[in-house]
Amino acid sequence: MAKLENIKRDSLAKLIANALENWIFQEKFKPGERLKESHVAKQLGTSQTPVREALRILEERGIVTHVPDKGATVVNLSQQDISEMLALRRLLEPMALEAARCKATEEEKKQTQTLLEKLGTAAEENDLLSYHALHMEFHRNIWKLSHNQHLAVLLDRICAPLWAFYRHRVRNNSGRQLSGKKTHKPLVDFIVKSDPLTTTAQQLMDEHFEDVAGFAPKDIVAQ
Repeated sequence: MAKLENIKRDSLAKLIANALENWIFQEKFKPGERLKESHVAKQLGTSQTPVREALRILEERGIVTHVPDKGATVVNLSQQDISEMLALRRLLEPMALEAARCKATEEEKKQTQTLLEKLGTAAEENDLLSYHALHMEFHRNIWKLSHNQHLAVLLDRICAPLWAFYRHRVRNNSGRQLSGKKTHKPLVDFIVKSDPLTTTAQQLMDEHFEDVAGFAPKDIVAQ
């Protein structure tokens, strides 16, 4: 019975962690804002114990950090943090893209094309909430298609806080359009098409990186 209770508690903590992650990406909690266990527990109608465990999960994901004398807060990245994380992503995501081309099944390729269409629609409709959720799902799908769980976990750990930063960047830059189907289609084509390659996974990701995030690879390395 004790083991069953632990399973239920772990499941609840993960559900709370996912809910908090969504709230952070929706900017209901801002970078640097404190996450009070009692406040979150009251909002969700639960005790503080699973909330405390959920915050530990988010700390492992890199979305929440523990500040002495302040407690759990939403991660607030410095420019150096961002540059270092982007540099790591630039090294790792092409590996996932290359592996996805080799290992993705036909069904997985179809699912990737469907995600691309949904992402394109959200961008055209300027639906920020749907777009950012689909954007995360799109890239996580590529990592999953690599069939390398360790690589997928590393990329998720790096990119989760970056996506929160990117959401803030787009929301506060009305002149910058959402990157939809056009900028993501080359990645899908690289995975699903069997034609001889005319560019490498690294070159594709560098171009995608600059188009979507607005950071030139040379600038990332230089910082």
